[in-house]
Amino acid sequence: MKTLIINPQYFDNQYSIAQYVQDLHPNIVLLGHSNVALAHPMMMEIAQTIKSLSQNIVVIYGGSFASTHFVEIFKYESCIDYIVRENRSIKTLLNAIKNQSDLSQVKGIVYRDNGALVITPNALANEAYTLRSPVQKQVIFKDERIRA
Repeated sequence: MKTLIINPQYFDNQYSIAQYVQDLHPNIVLLGHSNVALAHPMMMEIAQTIKSLSQNIVVIYGGSFASTHFVEIFKYESCIDYIVRENRSIKTLLNAIKNQSDLSQVKGIVYRDNGALVITPNALANEAYTLRSPVQKQVIFKDERIRA
């Protein structure tokens, strides 16, 4: 199983990302960013581009924004298969996908199961870090504004 990690800052444009994905034929693509909200629309464009190449490519999204806005992301974006809410969950999730294991046992992820949103508990006992930052004023999801 081939997994790619895409950091958009190393690409010139969407076309170069699409070409990279086409050349390497991954099964899974990891997307993420540390910028709270500004990079989210660009990340969704990248995810849509990847899914347009093949619906079979699994797209995993992570980062501080995804970790706190997963409900809205899954509501508006069909191009995301999994959201990782804790970095320590990535390896476990990749192994579960590879081995076709029970995803509900992977801590700190969000995914759809027959259309229903599944949110697994965090591995960390202290979940205070999942609180939204007061700096996050508004984020645009499609045509609606979601207030933090």
